[in-house]
Amino acid sequence: MQQYWNKTKVICTIGPSCIKPGILKKMILSGMDVARFNFSHGAIEDHISTINTLKSIAEKLKSPVGILQDLPGPKIRIGLLSEDFIEIKKGQKFFLTTNDIIGTQTGVSLNNPLFLNELSKNNIVYLNDGLVKLIVTAKNKNKIMCEVLIGGMIFPKKGVSCPDKVLSFPTVTDYDLKCLEFGVQSEVDFVAVSFVQRAEDILTVKKYLKKKGSFAFVIAKIERKVAFEDIDRIIEVSDGVMVARGDLGIETSLEDVPFLQKKIIGKCNKIGRPVITATQMLESMVNNPQPTRAEVTDIANAIIDGTDALMLSEETAVGRYPVKTLQVMLNIAAKTEDELKFFPKRITFSDAQIDHNLIGAFSQATVNVANYTHAKVIVVPTDNQDSISWLSRLHPHSSIVAITTKENVFKKMILLWGVYPVMIDSFSDLGQTLSSCVRVVKSCGLACSKDKIVIMLTEDNGLFASNIMEVRTIS
Repeated sequence: MQQYWNKTKVICTIGPSCIKPGILKKMILSGMDVARFNFSHGAIEDHISTINTLKSIAEKLKSPVGILQDLPGPKIRIGLLSEDFIEIKKGQKFFLTTNDIIGTQTGVSLNNPLFLNELSKNNIVYLNDGLVKLIVTAKNKNKIMCEVLIGGMIFPKKGVSCPDKVLSFPTVTDYDLKCLEFGVQSEVDFVAVSFVQRAEDILTVKKYLKKKGSFAFVIAKIERKVAFEDIDRIIEVSDGVMVARGDLGIETSLEDVPFLQKKIIGKCNKIGRPVITATQMLESMVNNPQPTRAEVTDIANAIIDGTDALMLSEETAVGRYPVKTLQVMLNIAAKTEDELKFFPKRITFSDAQIDHNLIGAFSQATVNVANYTHAKVIVVPTDNQDSISWLSRLHPHSSIVAITTKENVFKKMILLWGVYPVMIDSFSDLGQTLSSCVRVVKSCGLACSKDKIVIMLTEDNGLFASNIMEVRTIS
């Protein structure tokens, strides 16, 4: 059975709604590129079991699917309550404590005592994932006294944040490292680091993975306001970036989120970092079989902005229509991709920052030739994922087929916009490699008789010390 292939990559969060093998199979065939496992929820052992099941299904279908492990990070949460929820009102006094108490209308406990140590008078604190607003009025050893600025309902286990604070306790927690150990054993392809504040948070995870012999890409989740103080370095040291709009919308003004999204996407495009746009993209489809018009527009605009991938969260994890939601997103993406030719290019050679200008110039020339000859496909034999990132950034009208012999390179290219990765056993000499490009494209069904293809080889491909561009017509 042939997997649906899309240029804009789609990440689906795996949860109770889609863990059955039959549903996972439908999602793979529908076009799921990467499966996300959110280690903030569920038991580690259950995640590992589902990862193994998913890998087995994908192998039988001969369909590439990446595995993304999303680490919990130092999420601050409200403790247990005396009722299902409590309601507090503007102007009332309210306390936060590290003591293990059952929360009431006068105060609640928090799961991380280090967070309270960071707070000081006049700090703003948000409860219930940003819906309730407090200001700190006094502090003692185990309790923070606050005044309620915006009242509302509070639920147990909901998030707590202080946007203006750079937290001194580690972003990468001991539990994160425990999760990572299982992720390494399961050979996950991508690791997402939550609540990144500084570049060192990413480097900590990279160092751990290197020590364990893992080739997993490390993705920085941008969801804290303070991350923008070090945003360029964070993007530079990361292998990819996620615009996590949920917590970002709590930490910043809601009206700022669209522009922060565009800013992050633009910065990633310029230096060739894959970028994921996430959170509430099709949230109405958690319960409804059709999206809202606003959600459709949101998805299209993210693609036009230059996002490489889109992510579904609750929609597939706990929603009623996981497969249909994925298909709706892919349909919107396909239509938008077809319309991209009417919009200005998201990135050009002169805009981008790259050390090897020859590679960038060669990639731009290849895209130009493909456009002028109406080539169906650009084919790139490579054992280095960096050599393909330039082409992806340029958003060619042609599909990009990347042929490699290295599994870790193969999986990483799954996340790049417009790239269809193909795994082969080995490359031979240059002439036979060029000929094999034609065979691979035909066997994948991406080009047929009389279609033109452009083959590109650059010196950073890890195969041949040559820069070659060749146009061939499928016989």
